Amino acid sequence: MGTFGRCSTWQLGVLCGALWKTSGALAAEATAPEPITPRSQTDTVRVVTLQRTSVFATSRAVSALDTDELRELLPRSVGESLRSEEAVTVLQPSTAYAGITLRGLGEGRVQLYMDGVRLSNTLTSTLPGGMSAMNLVDPFILTGIDVVRGPGLGPVADGGLGGVVSLRTMQPTAIAGHDIRLSGRARAIYSSADQSFQGSLYGGGRWNRFALDTAFSARRMGDLLGGQQTGTQPLTGYSEGNLYLGLGVDTGHGTLSAVFQGARQYSATRSERNQAGDVYELPEVARNLAYLRYQTEIDRGGRIVEISAMASYQRLAETASRQMQALDRVVRHSNLVDVFGLNAWARSDLGRAGQLAMGVEGAFEWVSSDAEQRSLSQGMSAVETHLAGELRYPDGSRAQTITAFVQDDIDLERLVRGEESDRPGRLKLLVAARGGVSVLYTPQDRRLERLGLTGPDAVLPERQLVRPLYGGSLHLRYEPVAGLAVFGGGMLGRRAATLDDQARLDLGRPVHVLPTLAELPTETALSAEIGLRAAYRRFEGQLAYAYTYLLDPLLVVPFGEAATAQPCAVLPGQPRCAALVTRAPGEAVPLHTIEASARLYLMWGFSLLGTAHYTHVPSTPAGATALPRVPPLQGSAALEFRRPRTTFSLIQAYLRWSAPQNRFATEDLLDPTLCPTLQECLGAAGFVVVGLRSAFELAPRQVYLTATVENLSNAAYRVVGSGILGPGLSGQVGLEGTY
Repeated sequence: MGTFGRCSTWQLGVLCGALWKTSGALAAEATAPEPITPRSQTDTVRVVTLQRTSVFATSRAVSALDTDELRELLPRSVGESLRSEEAVTVLQPSTAYAGITLRGLGEGRVQLYMDGVRLSNTLTSTLPGGMSAMNLVDPFILTGIDVVRGPGLGPVADGGLGGVVSLRTMQPTAIAGHDIRLSGRARAIYSSADQSFQGSLYGGGRWNRFALDTAFSARRMGDLLGGQQTGTQPLTGYSEGNLYLGLGVDTGHGTLSAVFQGARQYSATRSERNQAGDVYELPEVARNLAYLRYQTEIDRGGRIVEISAMASYQRLAETASRQMQALDRVVRHSNLVDVFGLNAWARSDLGRAGQLAMGVEGAFEWVSSDAEQRSLSQGMSAVETHLAGELRYPDGSRAQTITAFVQDDIDLERLVRGEESDRPGRLKLLVAARGGVSVLYTPQDRRLERLGLTGPDAVLPERQLVRPLYGGSLHLRYEPVAGLAVFGGGMLGRRAATLDDQARLDLGRPVHVLPTLAELPTETALSAEIGLRAAYRRFEGQLAYAYTYLLDPLLVVPFGEAATAQPCAVLPGQPRCAALVTRAPGEAVPLHTIEASARLYLMWGFSLLGTAHYTHVPSTPAGATALPRVPPLQGSAALEFRRPRTTFSLIQAYLRWSAPQNRFATEDLLDPTLCPTLQECLGAAGFVVVGLRSAFELAPRQVYLTATVENLSNAAYRVVGSGILGPGLSGQVGLEGTY
């Protein structure tokens, strides 16, 4: 629940601009006793540049969670760690999955990166937009999370129209020397809300230019207990396992790192898609990621140039099973997404010309699908039949994206005067540009014909969509007095239609999603933001307003011509009538967003903090909102006692709140969490959830104990767009030891 957080990766550092050190007055204040030093003034070391900086000095709207905050939270998933982060809404279709909404834009419009690798969202168990792979990242290996809001980032995020979430995980760091240095860590967490147990182990060592890190985690989540009169929510439990291997080598001219991260989820269900006698479950969902990175520094005429190059490979695999008792039928889907990625960048301080960064990024994606059915009554011995008409994607579908970027962060006073001023970075200009191309290929598609749909569009032709990608931003930051800064700028971003948008077929509750008949355009976001930051000894805060104009938004619409589209249809092999929908561009939509956060430092280590954010989307002539799942007014507040590196590190009373959501988009009417039937729309009631959180350092920097009591009032509540109710009155205990 921090106000500013801290930057500490090259991505956030570059996209915020290669930041100058904080002003002299702030640096002096940062030496105050630790319990009352604002986090925004506490320096951290970035992984690549080792340059000390803070979010206060950035020119864009950003926030971050660092290692110490994650240790205090001990999150059981990445989505859970962002639940109270400022201006972030976490949607949970089910307990095993989570999605992020930034500035009213979610689904595929928020890009997710991990260690500089863009995570594919082409998994398709949701309404169009893809399933977020965020919860397929082990929270045990997280070292920080950076959130940047708005489009047009330079170094990353083609398609991040709402913003970017960048996950940082531990890295094998080689230290030259002949001494062997061994380290270990263990963590255990228990939660009464779902009777869950989690255990994690880490072991690593450093010796003679080599580093080796290993980690393993196992989780078993039971069915989640809701609030008043809710009881246990059936089919919400699942199991998970994670493996991490990292090897680092100091070559003498740079560092070479090889990392593997694997995640498996078992026996999960999509609770919002289940009905009596019609159960949709996911026996296994997996993600494997491996990357090889080389980093070095070279001296060019007295200027240090930082260089990084990385190759990555990731595979996302999903096995889905739908049991339809009325038809004595089980359908199993298997989907694979393979992505090969390349990126390289260089950065240097050019003096008066600023800190220049440039690079390239490429992603090459291949998708394969299979669908089979068998008799439910005959069990596993039944003969399976291939279903060519229900394949998620046509065989041979693929997508490629290649882009290049350039970004410069210029100290305007240094540029004019030719030397450092007494307050470096008081007036800064951040300029970024990005350009490239997206190529989407789908072969001839006969799936609609095989489903029994007739007409001239029953067979879709072979397609190759080539779309230009471009974007950028221009931001100015001015600090009129020490500790007070104004920032603002304009942004442009584009998101090309993905395979998920263009070609997905998904038969099941609440709708049947069919591939598009026409070629989809590219979404474009024009955005502007202006904000104010303050960072003083006793107060820090941020207030920002953003305007986004979204052109050609891809929306869920009825399949076929409006005049002939039917409310629902019964397709072969389906137990009931369901709406037929597809994706199509809609009218341009303006969004207005206000984001606020503040922390007031009191005395004796006490502080008050709070956040709030709201996005307004206008209504269509029919009275519906123009975009789906736009969250209502939301926020958090807390009274906190913090004494870092003492036994009582943190004691916090907090609350999370939300106004009711009773404004719907047409797509929301198909969301069973809001509308159990097409005739019955419940919306999401407002809520206030109160809890207690504490963290104890039982041995200096070695043994940590955390305890949380969630939902003291035992209220029943649901975050809008989520398929499950939040946990009722429950407790969580975590213990972590470090060697």
